[in-house]
Amino acid sequence: MELVEDTTRGAGSKTPTRWSSVLFAIKVRGLRAQRWVLDLGGSARHWPSERHSKDEWKLRYELRSRLWSDVDKGERQFELGKVENLRCACSRLNGIVIDAGGIFSFWRQIGRASRRRGFVVGRMLQQGCVVPAVGGGLCQLSNALYGLALKSGSEIVERHAHSIKMPGAPVHDATVAWNYVDLRFRVSEQTRIKAWMSGEELIVEWQTGCSSVLPPSGYVRLEQVVEPRASQNVQSCASCGVADCFRHEAPRAAAECEECTAYLVDSDLPEFEEYIQRVRKPDDVLALKDAARSHSAEHRAVKFAQVLRPDVTHLCVSQNLLPWLWRLGAMGGRTFDVLMTSTPVRVLKPVSDPWLARDEEEALTFARRLIFQSELGVVSAIQTQSETETIGA
Repeated sequence: MELVEDTTRGAGSKTPTRWSSVLFAIKVRGLRAQRWVLDLGGSARHWPSERHSKDEWKLRYELRSRLWSDVDKGERQFELGKVENLRCACSRLNGIVIDAGGIFSFWRQIGRASRRRGFVVGRMLQQGCVVPAVGGGLCQLSNALYGLALKSGSEIVERHAHSIKMPGAPVHDATVAWNYVDLRFRVSEQTRIKAWMSGEELIVEWQTGCSSVLPPSGYVRLEQVVEPRASQNVQSCASCGVADCFRHEAPRAAAECEECTAYLVDSDLPEFEEYIQRVRKPDDVLALKDAARSHSAEHRAVKFAQVLRPDVTHLCVSQNLLPWLWRLGAMGGRTFDVLMTSTPVRVLKPVSDPWLARDEEEALTFARRLIFQSELGVVSAIQTQSETETIGA
């Protein structure tokens, strides 16, 4: 049975007050406690991940949604935060394998979206307003998972709809809020979920074994599942004009939210050093090779990934770091150029990690530019992306 709940029914009719927020917080604590009790001995669990797809896994469905929108300059910092939160969530979801008959729980898999676990401030819908919140923006991922679960004919155990239709949101939406508003579904066959990001899109794939059959006859069309809701103008502090609200915050100036490039350099080649010095801007991040020269490329990639802030939207990386950074998910939601320092792994003799060549080849496919030592002219990477269904951000 699908549970559809309006989590903010009636919200938006008046300006939130401190008292209404206190009552809301008390209600949330009660619902979280109730969830904890109900989950004792429950069937939902944290599923293990399989880093790389086995040959028998076949792509069944794929959904893509845009990461970026034309938001107000004052809201850009929160959109950057949303993408960072999706980056963290994808790293905990990518490659999980759910057993046949198993129940997937969004929060059991992702865990609490806290600062300690790498999540930052984004935007979320609460009490009729779009407000700043740590972990804000994760609904874009839950929307995609819900759409794929419907397409596969999975049993929807729990799903909550947004009470107010957000601009650009898909019809098949599913909101989440730790931990009392969850998305849960039961798969009929062993399923692998792959979640990752290109520079422009969130991409979620639903994979099953080669012996998979067509969805069962009980497959329900999306418009029959989701009840239509009136589209309302949802306001944020940058657009509502209500300055006397206790939650109001003045939008930051565009200059305070300038985006930058990070140069993750692991090469002694003077041609590349000269190139970086020529194109680098004052606010760009430069992670120097000397910081971790004695460690492996994997260790250096992990250390370099830690310096990446949400406002880093473009990368320039050494080729030997590329597959490791791609595997970590650090490239997601960012465009990137590659300093080609050697022959690609895919044409070398056997390497210690058989999956490294696949990671490098996939990353090179999505690179914006390949920069060669011999000619510091730019060569565009060839992008071969399959046709997929696109859903709104």
